[in-house]
Amino acid sequence: MKKNFFTRLFYAGTILISLFLVSCSNSTKISPLNQNAKNNKISGENGSYMFYSFGKKFFSENQNALELTFGTVKNPTEITVAFLYNTDFKGKKLISSLPSRNTCTILLSDDCDQSKISFAFLPEIKDTIKGFLVYSEGDLTLENATGTKAALGFDKNYQNPTSKEENQENTVFWYGFGPNGGTISSENPSFIDFSEAKALAFSSEEAKYQIGFRDNNEDLGELGFQNKVKISFGDTVLSIRRSPNQADVNLYQNRFQNQLGKITIRENSEMIESFVCYFEEKTNDFEPILVDPYLIIDWSPETWRNPNFEVYAWEQFPNILIFDTLNYAVQNDLLKRMAFFTEKEGFRGRLAADEEIKDLHGFNAHDYRSETLAAFFDLAEKENFPLNQMEKDLRSLLEDAKIIIKTETGYEKGEGAIISISQESPRYLRSQFIAHEGAHGIYFMDEEFRNLVDVIYDIIDTKSLQFLQGFFASQPSLGYDPNDPYLMRNELMAYLLQQSVAAIPGYFAETLAWRGTVNKAIPELAKYVRDTKAQGFVDAANVLEGFLFSKYGLAAGRVSLTSVE
Repeated sequence: MKKNFFTRLFYAGTILISLFLVSCSNSTKISPLNQNAKNNKISGENGSYMFYSFGKKFFSENQNALELTFGTVKNPTEITVAFLYNTDFKGKKLISSLPSRNTCTILLSDDCDQSKISFAFLPEIKDTIKGFLVYSEGDLTLENATGTKAALGFDKNYQNPTSKEENQENTVFWYGFGPNGGTISSENPSFIDFSEAKALAFSSEEAKYQIGFRDNNEDLGELGFQNKVKISFGDTVLSIRRSPNQADVNLYQNRFQNQLGKITIRENSEMIESFVCYFEEKTNDFEPILVDPYLIIDWSPETWRNPNFEVYAWEQFPNILIFDTLNYAVQNDLLKRMAFFTEKEGFRGRLAADEEIKDLHGFNAHDYRSETLAAFFDLAEKENFPLNQMEKDLRSLLEDAKIIIKTETGYEKGEGAIISISQESPRYLRSQFIAHEGAHGIYFMDEEFRNLVDVIYDIIDTKSLQFLQGFFASQPSLGYDPNDPYLMRNELMAYLLQQSVAAIPGYFAETLAWRGTVNKAIPELAKYVRDTKAQGFVDAANVLEGFLFSKYGLAAGRVSLTSVE
């Protein structure tokens, strides 16, 4: 709060004026308390006020913020907004000297066609709020005043949802203040205070945080020198890589142990168009959480909505669901039968009974496209196969997400895929599994990428490919069906992209090629990979990585855009 604000207000003198009704371009009535307010306009360079009182029931039951809309300003103009309370009035008139209170102050840009300011209040003081005041250093027009749900942050390119014009091109800046107010510049905010978010949520709501980026392909940078936006909160620094394929990033209190309070944008703030905390109804146990895959790796199970697993939706590919299970046993109940139906030699295409596979290894991480999921559940229905409860829950979730579609004749494929990891895997493997399974997810969803993988499979160094095929065959726990060309291409790609290109020689030449079972099965091919330092795999991975970076901002070993420093 500026010290001279109420000093100026004190010297404005006693306010003895009548009440006039004004619509302010809105059906909700407010009452002007001075001549400026009657005109909805402040003119002059010496600074002046508009005072208003509210009509009856200005705020509806689920509203806890005042939103004001201001017209274009001729020059950058600093304004201040504050609430008026019951104690500020004597009858229908303001008292002569107002005491100090929380205010929000903002420098309005002359580049905006409109500016919208939201000022939230705590629910417990709602009945004490009787109006508001606006102070401006320069010319200012108030175009609208309305009640709304609280939101915090800023949006430099707000799109008016009530506009009747198609392809609206007006530049509208929006900023949402918490009950404590504060000061901000509309030019390029680098500090946002979300610390009051928890107090503003209704009991049935939870806070969501969303960062919106400008549409500028040059923001991507180059492979190895990718541009990042860095924000800090508490002891955490979050880096967000830029991508030509992603406009928004979502953050959640649960993931960051309620540290999302006072946010500082440390690098490349100009790339951010909006950073908003808003409030939504709490989701049910199965509605996927939209998030970047990296943030899942360290997401605590203590905050899960379901004790056995949590389900997420990948931000860049919302039709790809990511399951994180409490342990391998839960993951087996959910997906082990699916694994044998999809990929295991001797089992592919049929539903294996529990007794048949109980002593066999499934996978520690999973990936399945919509065609496979639909075929599995369609066959189960036609055969009246006894699915376990986890599989039934999975079926319901996939139907809700329209990844599979129930028809009169059975199940058909929809749009999407699923991948899965488990809390039982150590962290380094969870990270590698996310990269491996995430690459499968992209393969399922992107035909252009699949076509490129087909080309790589056909031209890759022959002995390198034979080595990988021999490795698959030498590992009974994998059990891949070598007669499935789609599977073989998909797995080649994922093994190439599950680690960085720089790590490929170490993984293939120094680890896999020295493994006892591999040397016994394919000794000459293993020696070839060691002697060439896995160069055939390096060359192939470089091509695939170039595609992923240019289209999605991703890289070998990384299907995420976020990271915590």
